[in-house]
This record gives sequence, C-alpha cells and structure tokens, in this order.
Amino acid sequence: MGLLFYSIAGDEVGEIIREKIEAEITGKRLEKFHSIEALAVRLQDPKGKPEVAVLHASSRVELLELVCLSELLQDIRIVLILPDRDPSTVARGHKLRPRFITDRENDCWEITTILKRLLLQPEESEKATPSIVQ
Repeated sequence: MGLLFYSIAGDEVGEIIREKIEAEITGKRLEKFHSIEALAVRLQDPKGKPEVAVLHASSRVELLELVCLSELLQDIRIVLILPDRDPSTVARGHKLRPRFITDRENDCWEITTILKRLLLQPEESEKATPSIVQ
C-alpha cells in the first residue's frame, strides 16, 4: 500500500504537482493514473487500497466523475485539488470526504506537507478534521 495520484493526462498543473510529490515523498510507491477508467479499475483491485490518494480535478466535469467513484474511495485518505474555489465546486468536493482540499491556484508545497503528515502519522491524521485552504 502506498500513495495514489490521479490527474488527467497532459494537464500542466497536474504534472507539476506529481513532480513535486515524487521529489518530496520518498520511500512510498506512487501509483499514477491519467484516466477515470483506469483509476476505477485500480480501486476495484482486491490486492488492497492505497493509504492516501491525491486527486486532481482539472474541471468541474472531472470532479463529478471522481464523485461518482466515492464508494470505491471509502477508507482512503484523500487530498483533493479542485479546479476552482466556487462554493458549489467546494461543496461537490466535500462529497469525497477529503482530509485536505485546495485548488489549482495554490502552491503545491502545501500538498506535500499534508501528504507527509498523512503518510507518517496515520493514527493522528485519522483523528484530524478536514482542512480547507482558500
């Protein structure tokens, strides 16, 4: 079990975030997915779920597709990157019950800081409440 990263193929912001995660988070296997279909197949795999998933929604439509996978994402701690800060987008994002929410415009150093905390201190992070950065 390790870390799962989802971002649609070819998204520049998603690539920057992935590169930052790979540079900062060592010692954990990073599974990368670039389509909702591939992500859904992986989440149905009986070999075990990842500890943490970083889900980057580059659009509202993509966020809705991720929300459709919410049953498969149960019991996975989620870091969610939203396409914008619109209240309706944030409300949809909360349906995934993420541990941390941010958007595409924020600096990705926050994401790696949160990931380190979630991966290194799972007992404490289970008790933590979700954080929102705006």
